[in-house]
Amino acid sequence: MKKILISLAAILVVVGGIAALSAFEAHIINVTAHIENALSISPQGINFGTVFPQEYMEKPFTVSLSESFMNEDRVDDVEYKLVQKEKPWTLNFGGDDVNAHNRSLIFVDPDPGKGEGYNIAGGVLTITTGNDIEDLFGQNEVAADWTAPRMVIPMGGNFTIETKVTANPMDYPGAPDDNAYQSGGILVYESDGNVIRLELTSFTGLGPANVVYMESQMVAVKTGKGWDGIGGADTIWLRLSRNDNTFTGEYSLDGIVWNLVTTQEGNFINGNIGGQPKVGLAVTDNNEDGSNSSFSADFDYVTFNGDYLSLCKFLSKMNDETDGQEEQNDTSHPSYFVPADPTHQVPASCLTEPAPDATGRLSKIIGDIVDTWNVDLKVPPVVGNVGQDWPESCSQFVVPENEADYGCDIWVEVTDISERPE
Repeated sequence: MKKILISLAAILVVVGGIAALSAFEAHIINVTAHIENALSISPQGINFGTVFPQEYMEKPFTVSLSESFMNEDRVDDVEYKLVQKEKPWTLNFGGDDVNAHNRSLIFVDPDPGKGEGYNIAGGVLTITTGNDIEDLFGQNEVAADWTAPRMVIPMGGNFTIETKVTANPMDYPGAPDDNAYQSGGILVYESDGNVIRLELTSFTGLGPANVVYMESQMVAVKTGKGWDGIGGADTIWLRLSRNDNTFTGEYSLDGIVWNLVTTQEGNFINGNIGGQPKVGLAVTDNNEDGSNSSFSADFDYVTFNGDYLSLCKFLSKMNDETDGQEEQNDTSHPSYFVPADPTHQVPASCLTEPAPDATGRLSKIIGDIVDTWNVDLKVPPVVGNVGQDWPESCSQFVVPENEADYGCDIWVEVTDISERPE
């Protein structure tokens, strides 16, 4: 038995030697990490309830080091900032959701009496043009001067609009260089000739296919345009964003993967779009076939992420407490409204420049493990009901609707974590 074992060992050595010339050696290192939040927030939401113009409201919330962070000896402090973000709201065109927001979208018909209109059925909004040319570009066709039907709301600041549109636009030879096209999509409207469009349309001149088309107009002149072919797709997701005077268009074939519309750099900087344009959905039909037929597009939903029903610019976050062994290591975000100072005869006013974000720091070593913040709301007046005592510098600090729910998200974002010094 002993000899047999020795012989087997010899064979294994030889085989192993041959294998070493042609095989890779492998080792496995098991990598794990237990991830937990460094901060705890309480409460998770703040509700001021029903409030009235000129009221001043306060509600607190706390930011504290989490239990797991406190139990981890390796780390000491956390730095964070409080960022206000507009609360997006989506209008799904069905039942209670439409009834809850029926003050929000306004149907605009610049050329009534031609059969245009809208209908909501089966969870879908359908906008239909009339039996005449109804366009959003009137430079070459006076009769088509800005008569496209639309559903819009005023929207200030930076914003994003998203929708899902289904349509079957007719293929007209020569588009987009002639006047003939049909489209359905997103519209940003400042005034006639000062608009941004992002829409589903069709260009026979580029091949028999539908396209996503984006256009910028300033004083009725096309200052930017771009498009991407989408084959035979008749349903598309569209998303239009504003950042100051720059507009960006995106589209998706499945609502998941998004693509930027192909444009030339700088073509969609439009300084003619003011601070409160009307934004929403529009349908055009600039037909040249003499059929006098109408055109419809279906919209499944529209999502607005902007300051239309926002509380954000009316909120402040104040922290004046002592921070452990340090007198103050937090920075507050002051209120937009500065009350009158009768002692020094200074009238009330509003800040004309945005205040910086509030910031905070918590540290175990100095005994500062909880920050208490006061969220202050100075309730603004409603457009159309602004009192004469509302300061001139506060003219931009108003809300567009009475009897409406407004909101804002405050994000507590960790910016740095430091280890305990040796």
